[in-house]
Amino acid sequence: RRSSDLGAKVGGFAAMIRFFALAVPDSAASTWVLPVAIIAAITMLLGNIVAISQSTMKRVLAYSSIAHGGYILMAVAAIPDSAEAISSALTYMMAYMFTNLGAFAIVMLVENNQDGETTIEDYKGLAKNNFVVAMVLAYFMFSLIGMPLTGGFISKFAVFKAAIDANLVWLTVLGVIASAR
Repeated sequence: RRSSDLGAKVGGFAAMIRFFALAVPDSAASTWVLPVAIIAAITMLLGNIVAISQSTMKRVLAYSSIAHGGYILMAVAAIPDSAEAISSALTYMMAYMFTNLGAFAIVMLVENNQDGETTIEDYKGLAKNNFVVAMVLAYFMFSLIGMPLTGGFISKFAVFKAAIDANLVWLTVLGVIASAR
């Protein structure tokens, strides 16, 4: 069920990108860019704030996916003024899909080993019990927050560059702040 939800989200964003890139004339950009940018900002901030307050890993990942939608919307808002906006959004969606599926797979593996939903506290000592699983989860989590040398960093950097190219500096600054959760 989870992978189909993720596939639907990615498909929805792909359709939105196609709509704004092809169906909406550039002359209409002044009417939709600012609202999309504002929604992106709210989504990034709200998703990260709510994710931090969660006690289970599934909920942390679920609420952080709201924030990731905001990063994709940042690239959507940059479409009229950045040649790289579409490719940065697609790159972000691919990196996000891979890392999110991987993180959820590890969470489900840990939950199966503990017979039920796990809290964040349940992950203490995971490296002692299963070093490989802990390192893979760490990589996925680092990628989701955009740590350097991960796919998440490369894709977030591309989205931020597209937003700067589109003179959405204020949105980029908010995106960087939201990333530093």
